[in-house]
Amino acid sequence: MLHTTNKTALLLQVFLAAPHNYNRGNLSKPSSLEVFKYMISSFSVIPTISKVFIHCEVNPALYPKVQVTKLFEYIEQCFDGKTVEISGKRNFHQKEWQKASEKVFNAGCDLIYFLNNHDHIFIDSSPDLLIKGENLLRDFSKKEKYCAMYLSHWPEMLSRAFIAKHEFYDGHIGHYMPSPDSIQLINAEILKFWWWNTSYGDTRFNRTDWRRSVKCPHTKMFIPLKELFRHFDAYSHARLNLKDIPPLEMPPGFFNKGIKIRYGYGDYHNGAVNINPTKEYRCVDKNGTDYKWISKDIPLFWKDKISAMDTQAHDENAFLVARNKAIINAATAYRVRVASQIKTNHLIT
Repeated sequence: MLHTTNKTALLLQVFLAAPHNYNRGNLSKPSSLEVFKYMISSFSVIPTISKVFIHCEVNPALYPKVQVTKLFEYIEQCFDGKTVEISGKRNFHQKEWQKASEKVFNAGCDLIYFLNNHDHIFIDSSPDLLIKGENLLRDFSKKEKYCAMYLSHWPEMLSRAFIAKHEFYDGHIGHYMPSPDSIQLINAEILKFWWWNTSYGDTRFNRTDWRRSVKCPHTKMFIPLKELFRHFDAYSHARLNLKDIPPLEMPPGFFNKGIKIRYGYGDYHNGAVNINPTKEYRCVDKNGTDYKWISKDIPLFWKDKISAMDTQAHDENAFLVARNKAIINAATAYRVRVASQIKTNHLIT
């Protein structure tokens, strides 16, 4: 049995290279380094994370040393006041992963945000549901040895849960699904199982789910009934339609606290974030909207970076109806035939 306390860690390993060639429609294609900074900023507002362990390598032909130094400084600034360890080298072999895991255990962390990705963004407007998920994992870990919460790929994971034998728990749906995927909140026992239960010999693991995956235990998996994280480039690689769940876009002015929001306008204005849930997404219509939100949906990690919010007169009830329809469309984007189940007021809107 691991001797851990109620502490939460972020264990993140990435390699920053050229951006993937995902379909982003009409949207821009920022560098992997910029997207990683954006993701780091989003994770920095999760209040329960107290220990941060990052292994980050870059393609030196794309990102010279001075940029890497500034990146590492930015990470430390984002997690100011928390324990932060940053390495410029990744783990590959089992012993290296064991050493990295032991640091997490020695810090007393019982829950770990485990990622081998640079581009999954925490987009919720509040940490409340995420904290409920952490508490759910802690409670279930008293009776289930291996517990996890899948963080991203929401439409796919929600669909898998609904077609499996499942139950509902405090804003989440739960079922059994072992997973090596590197976008999970896991309990410490899973991390221990991955790296101590099987001898992998000289196998290289730049991530847990690449080519040869780690061996996984029988796991109680939870999926939030609200989208909390999204892949920056959305899920065209999983054949999901951009009209249902679009890629994300970094707001102009994000890194200098100069975000300008236009809420309710019918036209599109460059240099601002345009929000109007009654319009098509801009990724498929250049005159569309960046997001189909209402004002309360603005992500938590944006809020101290907004310099202006300009609101046009609009029908708030029509906006709410359109926004809720967009949530249903996203939730059912992977497998439409579960729509009737999902629409039974299980989703959090």
